Amino acid sequence: MPENAVTQPIETMRTESPRVNLRTMRSVQNAVEDTVNAARRTLRHGRHSAEDLVEEAAHEVKRHPLATVAMTFGVAFVGGVLLGWIAAQASKR
Repeated sequence: MPENAVTQPIETMRTESPRVNLRTMRSVQNAVEDTVNAARRTLRHGRHSAEDLVEEAAHEVKRHPLATVAMTFGVAFVGGVLLGWIAAQASKR
């Protein structure tokens, strides 16, 4: 009786183990596929959003060309001043 109590669970594990492994592999494969599909959807959505942003920016430049040029000049000027200030501070050290 004690021998049977030990060998039966071992035999059950031996016969059930491949099925458990197969189920585990399938669930892992499904999880990976779901994650890959979600990543693809996210990339596609990001690409569409970037395209919309570029189209909207082009539309705004066409609507307000002088304001766009002035804004670009202002941003470039401020950026140049900041870079010059940082370079001056770095050369003092």
